[in-house]
Amino acid sequence: MSRKVGSDRMMYMEIAVLPKSSLRIKGKQAVIIVNPSGKHEENASIVTRAGVQSKFSPKDGVVIASPGEYEVAGLKIRGSQVEGFVVYSMSVDSVEVLFGTLSAFEKSHSRLQEHDVVLVDVDKVVDPSFLTSLSAHAILFTGEMAKEVVDSFVKESTTQLPKFVSTKEKLSQEVETILLSV
Repeated sequence: MSRKVGSDRMMYMEIAVLPKSSLRIKGKQAVIIVNPSGKHEENASIVTRAGVQSKFSPKDGVVIASPGEYEVAGLKIRGSQVEGFVVYSMSVDSVEVLFGTLSAFEKSHSRLQEHDVVLVDVDKVVDPSFLTSLSAHAILFTGEMAKEVVDSFVKESTTQLPKFVSTKEKLSQEVETILLSV
């Protein structure tokens, strides 16, 4: 279930699905767009799909498309390369978020640390049960094949939302499986 933040001025983070399989990761001070398509108000873009990076120029701002450590508007992002894939880790208003493709997680899950939220861009259909070792709170699936993977993985009900909003304190104590879709 989505955690909504009222006017209590708590630090929160939001992960929302945008058209054409883009994502917006928003915190109090920074907005990151993953695989942007079109113009958005963001501090930085993370590119995980081949061919998307060539659409950017230096005037578009910070574009992250490779391993390394980055800081954008106070948000620290770390990209780690494992067997040809890049997995990104960031702390968005105290919520630790891990983002990557299902292929990347499949190859590297034994070398990754647990995060509060694992955001999975489903790029192939495989059993994602290994992802439960990466998050104690929420696993968010997105991408064209996400519904198929979630349906084969979760036997109980899955929450389907256009966005996930939470604070560190309001994260579920049990792992939630969420399908992010418009």
